[in-house]
Amino acid sequence: FNEPGGLSWEDLRSKDPDASRAFYATLLGWTYEPLPMAGPDYATFHHPGDDAPLGGLGGMMGMDSFPSHWIVYFGVADVDTAVEYAETHGGHVLSPGFDTPYGRMAALTRQSR
Repeated sequence: FNEPGGLSWEDLRSKDPDASRAFYATLLGWTYEPLPMAGPDYATFHHPGDDAPLGGLGGMMGMDSFPSHWIVYFGVADVDTAVEYAETHGGHVLSPGFDTPYGRMAALTRQSR
């Protein structure tokens, strides 16, 4: 993890983030820390007693037409090269490479068959 090809982050985008936080706190014991720069209902989740975040949980962030869902982030050495590779090998680009305060990102999915 946290290397090219490895899982680097995950987010739960929820229609009801408060209920989702309560569910995972009960099920897995997760604790939460607000991350105000990511929006008023976004927080990182953690194992109890561990300051290192495991991922984030928040509202739909503009994806209101979708159901609640998990988004996984994989590390790559070069986002733009990875997007080009995905396009030529059956992937579908939802959003080309863009810069964020957390690094360069793109949104990809597998094409429907």
